[in-house]
Amino acid sequence: MELTPDMQQYFVSASLFVFSSGYKNIITMGEIARYLGGDLHYYPDTPDRNHKFYFEFKNSLQREYTWETVFRVRISSGWKIASIYGNYSIKSSGDLLSLPCTDDSKSLAYEF
Repeated sequence: MELTPDMQQYFVSASLFVFSSGYKNIITMGEIARYLGGDLHYYPDTPDRNHKFYFEFKNSLQREYTWETVFRVRISSGWKIASIYGNYSIKSSGDLLSLPCTDDSKSLAYEF
C-alpha cells in the first residue's frame, strides 16, 4: 500500500470498521490496519451487527495504547533470529521493529 509508509512516518494508526451487505475486498483494506498497528472489524448484514459494533468500538476507544512503539531483541552470540512473525515494519538498523501504536491485544513472535 502506497499510503502506509507516510502514515507510519507520522505515527498514524488506522482501525477499520467495515459494514457490508455485499462483497467488499476487505483483505486489501486490511493491509492498512496490518502495517499501521490497527484492527480490522467486519460486520456482515446480520441482526446482531449493531450490538457487536457497539462493544468492539467501545473497546477500541477505551483500550490503552502505546504510541511510537519499537522492539529490539538482543540475543547471545551464536544464536540467530530465523523469522519474526507479526504486523510491523523494520527500521534502518535491520533489527529494530517499529509500530505506530500498539496495545495489549497485539503480539509478535520470534523464531530462533
